[in-house]
Amino acid sequence: MKVWRRWGIMVLLFVVLCVCITFSYHNIHLLGESLPTRTVALADVNNAATDDQGNTYVLDKQQRVIKLNSEGNVTLIVDAHENWLKRSLLPNTSDEFVQLSMIKVDNEGNMYIARNYYSRDRTELRKEEIVRYTPNGTPADTLYTNTYNPPLLHAYSKLTSMLIKNGVLRFAIMTDSGLTLHEINLSTHTNRDLLQVVIPPNIGVQNVTGWENGKVFFTGKNGLVYRAGTLGDTATETSLLQQLPLLTVPQSSGKSAEFNYNYRLFLSPDDKLYVTDIGTERIVRYDGATSEPVDQLKPTIWLDDKMLAQRGYPLHLDHISAMAIGQANRITIGVDDTMIQADPDLKSFKMINRPEMSGWLVFQISMIWICTLLIPIVFALLLHHIYIHVMKRHVSIMIKQMAAFLLVLTCLLAIFSHTIMERSVMQLKYQIEQQLKSAVEISRGNIDGDMLLEINSPEDYGAPVFNRLAQMNRKLLPASETALYSELYMYWEGRLYVMTDYGDPVGPYFPEPLDEEFREALQGNTVRNDDTDSQGSWLSVVGPVYDGKGKIIGLHEVGMSEEYLNKEKDALYNKMFWLITISAPLTALLFSILTALILSSIRKLRAGAIEMASGNWGTRVHIGGIRDEVSELGDQFNTMAAQIEQQISSMKLLSQSYYRFVPRSFLDFLDKKDLTEVQLGNQVQKEMSMMICSIRSFYRYTKGMDPSQIFNLINLFLGSAGPRIRHAGGIVNDYADASLFSLFPRWTEDALAAALSIRQRVNEVNIDYAERGERLLDVGVVIHRGSLLLGVVGEEERMSNAVISEDVNVVFELEHISEQLGINILLTDEVYRALEHPHEHGIRDLGHIQSGPDDDHVMHLYELYDGDPEHQRLLKQRTAASFEQGIQLFRDGRFLEARGLFLQIVRQNGSDQAARMYFYLSDEYYSRGADDDWKGQLKIS
Repeated sequence: MKVWRRWGIMVLLFVVLCVCITFSYHNIHLLGESLPTRTVALADVNNAATDDQGNTYVLDKQQRVIKLNSEGNVTLIVDAHENWLKRSLLPNTSDEFVQLSMIKVDNEGNMYIARNYYSRDRTELRKEEIVRYTPNGTPADTLYTNTYNPPLLHAYSKLTSMLIKNGVLRFAIMTDSGLTLHEINLSTHTNRDLLQVVIPPNIGVQNVTGWENGKVFFTGKNGLVYRAGTLGDTATETSLLQQLPLLTVPQSSGKSAEFNYNYRLFLSPDDKLYVTDIGTERIVRYDGATSEPVDQLKPTIWLDDKMLAQRGYPLHLDHISAMAIGQANRITIGVDDTMIQADPDLKSFKMINRPEMSGWLVFQISMIWICTLLIPIVFALLLHHIYIHVMKRHVSIMIKQMAAFLLVLTCLLAIFSHTIMERSVMQLKYQIEQQLKSAVEISRGNIDGDMLLEINSPEDYGAPVFNRLAQMNRKLLPASETALYSELYMYWEGRLYVMTDYGDPVGPYFPEPLDEEFREALQGNTVRNDDTDSQGSWLSVVGPVYDGKGKIIGLHEVGMSEEYLNKEKDALYNKMFWLITISAPLTALLFSILTALILSSIRKLRAGAIEMASGNWGTRVHIGGIRDEVSELGDQFNTMAAQIEQQISSMKLLSQSYYRFVPRSFLDFLDKKDLTEVQLGNQVQKEMSMMICSIRSFYRYTKGMDPSQIFNLINLFLGSAGPRIRHAGGIVNDYADASLFSLFPRWTEDALAAALSIRQRVNEVNIDYAERGERLLDVGVVIHRGSLLLGVVGEEERMSNAVISEDVNVVFELEHISEQLGINILLTDEVYRALEHPHEHGIRDLGHIQSGPDDDHVMHLYELYDGDPEHQRLLKQRTAASFEQGIQLFRDGRFLEARGLFLQIVRQNGSDQAARMYFYLSDEYYSRGADDDWKGQLKIS
C-alpha cells in the first residue's frame, strides 16, 4: 500500500507540473501585464474593431489583440502571432516577420485578422492573408491568401478596409491600377470580385471605405477625398472619380500655413462619412455621403484639438492610427497609445489609455502567476520525492560531479558566449550607425533642397516635380543596399512633413511628429533617431537638408530595420547555442570517462562495503595499479574488515549465550531486536496456550542418587523436552527443578503436538528402563489456555522475563490434580474448545473437578490419552464411551448406575485412576447421599 501511495504522489506531482507548465506556456504573455495596478497599457494602437455587443477589439504594435467590454474593462488579451516565450528566449531561425494589420469581429465573437508577411529586415512584402480566430484567440482557418512572387520591395500592405455583414467578409485590395473590392462568403468560403476601380497614378490610394457601387470612398496620396462611381462593373474613367469638397485652410506667403491631408476615413451605417484630416489635426464629417450629390456635400468639423482641450484631453489628432464604428454608431478612434470613444453627437465621450482589467482577467493572470511560481516548487518536490523514495537518498559521486560540472561549464560557456555576443553586437551596431551617418553625409551633396520648396501642397503628388524628388530620393542610396530606406522631410511653419518615402506609402506633406532628435538635426547636426512602430524597431540617422541659400529647410533620414541587426545577433546566438549544446555534452562525456577511471578504485571499495553490509564479513578488496591514497584506503579497509569479522564472531557467540537465558521469541513479543533494547517495564498482553511438563514424585524417584546423577537426569529430561517444544512452535519460558513451563503463541494444536512428542519419548525411555530393571519415569503434562501478561521485571542491574497471569496459577494447580487422577496429559475446557478438530485426537471428558474447599476451584477437564503407553491407550479408547456415560450419570445423581459403569471400567483397566476415584465417590454418595454443596463435580482433596 505504501508503494502505491509513493508512486501515486509522484505521478500526481508530475501531472501538476505538466499542467502548470502547459498553462503558463500558453498564457505566459499575460505575465507582462501589471497585476498590482490591474490595468493594461495600450502600446501604439494600430487598428480597432467593435461588435454588436459593445465590445472593442484593439491591435497594438506588440502584436496583441486586446478586448474591452462595453464598460471599457479588458476581458481578453491574445498574443495572436506566436508564443511570447518562444519569440523571446529561443533562437530565431525564421526569415519572416508577421504584422497584424487589421481586425474585424462577427456577431459570434470570431476575430478576422489580416496578417502581412514581410522579410525579416522589412524590405520585402511576401504574403498577405486573412485568418479567422476563435473568440478565445485560437487560429481557426485561413480565408484568404495572396502570395507575391517576386516579393514587393519596400511595399506596405495592399489589404485594407474589411467589413463583415450578413455572413460575408468584404475587403479592398490596392493594385497598381486602383482598387479591387473582394467578397468571401464565410459559410461556403466562396469568394469573388465585387468591383474594380481604376485610379490614376497621380492620385494613388491610402485608405478605403464603402463596398457598394457608387458608395466607395477613398483618400488619395494627394491628401484629397474621392467618391468612386462605376460604369458597369468597372470604373474605367477618371471622370467617375468625384472629389469631395474640403475645408479651407489659411494662406501664408503663397503657401498654406497648414495643409489638408485626409488620411483615414469610415462610412457609418447612418450615411455619415468620417475623415481624419491629419494636416489640420481634425476629424471632418460629411452627412448624406452616399445619398447627396458630391457638390452639395458640406464638410463639418466633428472633432479637433480645441474640442479635446476643452474636455481636458491635451491630445493631438495628427497621428490617428485607427477608426471603427460600433453599436449605435459609436465611434472608436486610436491615437498613439490612446483610444477615444464617442457618440456621433459627442454627448458621450470617453478616453482610454490604461483600461482596467475585468475580474475574470485578474483571476486568470493570478492563476498564471500561481502556476508559474508553482513550477519550481512542484519540480523541487518531485525531485525530493524521487530522491527519497526512488533513489533511496542515494546519489552517486558520478552524478554529483556531473551535475556540478555541467552547471559550472554551462554557466561559464553562457557567460563567455554572452560577453562575446554583446561585444560583437555593439561593434556591429556601431558599424551600422557609422554606415548610416556616412550615407546621410555623402548624400547631402546630392540633395536639391530647392526641389522641396517647389512642392506647394499634397496635391502635387504625381506632379513632375514630385516625381523628380522621388527619383532623386531613390538614387541617394546604392541599388545594392536594399536593406536601407531613405526619407526626405520638409520643415515648414514649425511643423515637419514627410515629402517622399522610399516605398511611396504616403504623399507629400504627410505630418510627422517633431521629436527631440529631429529638432537637434534641424540645428545642423547628424543624429541617431531610433524608433518603434507596428512593424518593429528601426535604426536610423537623420541630418539636415539645405536649400540653395544654405538654409535648413528639411531633413534627410536613412535607416534600416533593427531586425537586420537582430538577424546578425541571432546568427551569433545560434552559433553560441549550438556551441554550448554540442561542446557541453562532449566535454561532459570526456569528463565522465576520466571520472569513471578515477572512481574505479572507489567502486571496488564501495562493492566491498556493500558485501560487508550484506553480512559477508570475510570480504577483502584488491586495488591494483599505482599506489595512491585510494590504494592505502583499500589496505586500511581490509584491516578494518578483519577486525570487524573477529568482533562479529565474538558477538555471535555472546549473543547465542544470551539467548540460552532469554528466548528469542520473548524479544519478538516485546517488539525488540535484541537484548540491548530491553528495559524495565516493557510488557505485552497476549492470549496463548501454556504447558507445564514435570517428573512426578521427583524427590522420591531421586532418593539415593548422588548430585551428579540427579543433574544428569534433570538435563536429560529437559534436554529432550525443550527441543520438542521449540520444534512445535513453543517457547520454553522457565525451568523449575525437574519441570519446565512453556508457551505456545500460535495454535493450541502446537501444545498438543509437543505434549504427545514428549510422552512418546518418555514411553520409549520407560521401555528401555523396564528391560534393564530400572524404575520407570512418570512424566505428567498439563495444558491450559488464557490471557498472559509478558514483561520485564527486576531492577536496573538484574532483570528477568516474567509471565504474570491467574491462568499460570491454574496450570500449577492442575499439575497436582493430574497426578492424583493418574492423567499423563491433562487438558482444560479452554484448550478443548480452542481445538479445530478435537475428535481427531484420543480425548475423553473427565467432567468437572473440584480441587479446593469452594466452588471457585471447579474446572471442566479432559484427558488426552494418545500419549499413554500403547496398552493403556487401547484400554482407555475401548472404555471411553462407558467412561463418559458414567460421568453423565454421576452428574445427574444416578450414583448406583454410575457405580456399576465405573466398576466395569476398573475391572477392565485396573490402572485407570480416574475411573477408580469416580467409582469410590459414586459408591459413597449412593450409600450416604451427596454433600449439600455437590453440583455434579468430582472432589479431590
